Amino acid sequence: MTRIAPTLTLLAVAALGGGMFVANAINDPTSTVPAAPAAVAAPVGGSDPAVAGGTQISLADLPVVGAPAAPTAPTGGTEVALGDLPVVGAAPAAPGAAPAVPATGTPGRTEISLADITVAGAATPAVADDGAPDAFAGRTTDDKYSVAVAVQGDRATAYVCRTGSVEAWLSGTATGGTLSLQSASGRTTLTGTVGAAGVDGSVTIDGVKSAYTAAATDVATAAGNGRPDVGRVVARLGDAG
Repeated sequence: MTRIAPTLTLLAVAALGGGMFVANAINDPTSTVPAAPAAVAAPVGGSDPAVAGGTQISLADLPVVGAPAAPTAPTGGTEVALGDLPVVGAAPAAPGAAPAVPATGTPGRTEISLADITVAGAATPAVADDGAPDAFAGRTTDDKYSVAVAVQGDRATAYVCRTGSVEAWLSGTATGGTLSLQSASGRTTLTGTVGAAGVDGSVTIDGVKSAYTAAATDVATAAGNGRPDVGRVVARLGDAG
């Protein structure tokens, strides 16, 4: 018997024992087979964004270091009354002055009439002179005499003329729209009633009466129509006042 024989015998026994162990492990249902290692989750933004269980994060949702916090949007709309806004160039309200009362309408709103707003460069509207005399120009119905009358308040003046024969200045009253005038000599008198369109009445010269009508006019219009006598009676009435 050689020295190799014991060695071969040991190897054969080891091989037989290992085969029997593997066979028993395969046939034993309670034996545990090591599980495969779990898959490592793919990082966000990797080559396969559709990996199950992956989470995507929007860069817009990440806070920026040092940036101010975004304002919170108000719920619903906010109405601002124009009346609460300052007007550029407007004088400041006096201390203790009562606040402006808004016009009737929706609470919190101020209504402004365009008619109350001054237009830059617009001419100032002329103010009617209620004290200016009313002027009238006409003739007698027989077309013999021209008649000019001026009335202011309860005073009146008149001028009656017939070229080459009669020229009379008269003064008197206009009480309640009724005229009563006479010349300084008393030879010529004039009566009449002031209406919306003019004056109707009569002129008496040395006892001879003639009816007349005189339409409302003004100094400039009368002068343009060849009646400068209207301007003279208006001036005479002003001098007499």
